[in-house]
Amino acid sequence: MIEPPEVAVVGVGAIGGVCAAALAAAGRAVVCCVRTRFDALVVEGPGGAIRCAPRVATDPGQVRPARWVVVATKAHQTDGAAAWLAPLAAGGARVAVLQNGVEQVARLSRWLDADRIVPVVVACPATAIAPGHVIQRAAARFTVPDDAGGRELAALFADTAIAIERTGDWPTAAWRKLCSNVTGGALAALAGAPVREARHPRLRDLALALAHECAGVGRAEGADVPASFADEVAAEAMVSSGAPSTLVDRRHRRPLEVDARNGAVVRLALRHGIATPANARAAALMARAHGDPDRDLLPELATAL
Repeated sequence: MIEPPEVAVVGVGAIGGVCAAALAAAGRAVVCCVRTRFDALVVEGPGGAIRCAPRVATDPGQVRPARWVVVATKAHQTDGAAAWLAPLAAGGARVAVLQNGVEQVARLSRWLDADRIVPVVVACPATAIAPGHVIQRAAARFTVPDDAGGRELAALFADTAIAIERTGDWPTAAWRKLCSNVTGGALAALAGAPVREARHPRLRDLALALAHECAGVGRAEGADVPASFADEVAAEAMVSSGAPSTLVDRRHRRPLEVDARNGAVVRLALRHGIATPANARAAALMARAHGDPDRDLLPELATAL
C-alpha cells in the first residue's frame, strides 16, 4: 500500500505542537521535524487534551517529500530549519510559514519560490513546557491570504480545532499583529515581568511610542494601521498579565526574537525616512536581554523618549 503524503511540521514547540496535534487528531499523516525526539505529543488545550504519536524525525535524511511543509520555528531560527526544506519540498509542496513579523515570504524565498510560500498570522496563546508537551490557553486562529495557497491551507485544516480566516488584505493583518508584538512583547521582555506588573512612571508613554512607530511604518508600507489602532494596542498592553514568548525566552536565557519584531520596524522605516527611536532602542536592548534576565531594562528604554 502506498503511504499518503505527509504534512511535515518543522519546529514543534508551542505553535508547531498545537498545529501538529490538531492535524494528527483530524487524521492527517504528520511528521514532526525536531532537534529533540519525543515519544508522544500532548497538547493540553481549552477543549481538553490531545494525545497522539506522529512520526518524529531528528535528521533531514530521515524524511521524504511532503504534501505540505509547516515552518513553525521562531523567525531567528529559520536558517537552522532550512536544511529540512530541500528534502521535504522536493516534490513541489507548499510551505506555510507560522512565524511573527511581516517578512515571512522574503525570509523563506532564499530557499523556495515565493509562489509556494503561504504566510500565516498566528493567534495561539500557548507554551511548550517540555519536548512534545504544550499548554494551550485559548483557541487557535490562523489568518492567511485569500489566494490559492491560502485556500489550500484552509482545506488542509478543515475539520481541525484550528480556525482559518482568509483575508484579501493580509499585510494589514500582519502589521496589526506586529504592532501588538512590538509593544506588549517588548515591554514584558524588557521589564522581565508581565506588563501589568511592570513599574515605570512612563510605561504608558513607552507603550504608545512603540505602537505608534510601528503603525506609522505599517501605513507607509500600505497597511491599514491607523493611529486609533495603535492607541488600542498600547491600552491593551498596559493591562496584560500574560507572559509572551519574549518574556519566557528571556527568563530561560534564550535569545529573543528581535529582528522579525522591533528590528523589522526599524529596518523597514529606513526606506521611508521614518524615525523609530523607541523601537530601535527596544531592539538593541532585547538583543542582549537574555544575558541578564533579572534586570529591569525599562529605564534604559525610556531614554529613547
